[in-house]
Parts: sequence; C-alpha cells; structure tokens
Amino acid sequence: MFDINATNAELEKLTPEEIVWWAIQNFGEEIILSSSFGDQSAVMLHMATQLWAKIPVIVIDTGYFFEETYAFMSALTERFKLNLQVHRSEVSPTEMEGTFGKFWETNIAEYNIMRKVVPMEDALKKLKPKVWLTGVRASQTTERQSFKIVEQRPDGILKVNPILRWAGHDVGKYMIKHDLPYHPLVQKGYFSIGDWHSTLPGQGREGRFDGKMEECGLHTRW
Repeated sequence: MFDINATNAELEKLTPEEIVWWAIQNFGEEIILSSSFGDQSAVMLHMATQLWAKIPVIVIDTGYFFEETYAFMSALTERFKLNLQVHRSEVSPTEMEGTFGKFWETNIAEYNIMRKVVPMEDALKKLKPKVWLTGVRASQTTERQSFKIVEQRPDGILKVNPILRWAGHDVGKYMIKHDLPYHPLVQKGYFSIGDWHSTLPGQGREGRFDGKMEECGLHTRW
C-alpha cells in the first residue's frame, strides 16, 4: 500500500529535479504536467521536459487569457517542443456571458468551476494519469502553505508539487541558470498572471478578482 507520509518524508530530502525523476521512475508514462503559462511557468516546463521530452502538458484555456499569454504559450511550445494538450469548458465565453453576464464578477467560485475545474477534471478522466505534476509553491497563497509535496486525491491520482518549497529567489536562480523567459507581462509590472479581467499589475495572487479569491479551484484541497 502507498504510504504517503513516508513518501513525503523521503521527497522532502530531494531536489525538485529529483522529485520529478522519482515520479517518472515510479510511474513511467502515466504522468501529466499542468501549466498556466503564467509568469514563471517556464521553470516546470523546462524541468519536466528535460527528464521526459514527451510528457503531456495540460493547459486549461478559459477563453480569457491575455494575448501575451497565448503568444507565450506558442513560444514555449516551440522552444521545448511541448506535447501540449489544450482543454476548455464546453460552455463558450459567449454562451456564458449571454446567460450569466460577467460571471467572474457575480459568482467567482462558479466561474472558476465552469471555466477551470470542470475542464481539468474532464482532462483527468480522459487521460487517466497516476501522477499530476504541478508548479505550485507554498509561498503563493495562504492555502498552499499547508500543501505537501505529494497529496492523494479521492480518485487516487497523486498530485506532486516538486517546487513547493522554493522561494521566489530559487525560481529566479533556476531561470537565470537555464536562460528561461518570464511571461512578457512581467516587464509591465504583473507579478501573477491569470485571466485578463481579474488580474491586476503590481499584485500577486492576492489581487485576483479584486482581492476576493486567490485560488482558482484547480489546486484547492478536496
């Protein structure tokens, strides 16, 4: 039986690269990586593809990305030759707005479920991975401070967070070492980048949705 506490105790001693390699060694090709193509997303994309070039990279396209995000996604896909798989809500932005108006203002939680959580869950059901690699870090939100390197979902999928313990300077050093690009909006003062309608320059995740919600639901505990 999988002992998650013992596994976490062992993985806490490893580097992020070693944690990714642990996942690949133990679960082979039954692994995916999710990416938001946000400010520092190049780190996990680089780290994972250096160890497994064809790892499936899942992005949940809400339909409200910045133009710069789509350009960044295209550039990183070309640079790393990503096995990119884009998933979207079955409800188009036009349909959503026709029914609910600016849903991201009137019901943030349901907006996130519709545009992010449901498409991700659909992707997981389709791909049936045993491991889901993420780029979350404990310093990003209050909730993430309690995360473990490995957490098991009710459906049995292991969420593995290799850079959970990294601070901002650790990310910066890795990006410099490997000559990795930040999201282009970082140069315009954006510290955390999500949908265009709910992301403000000069603020991190605490500024999302006018400060009403940090988490999008993808990484909320079950």
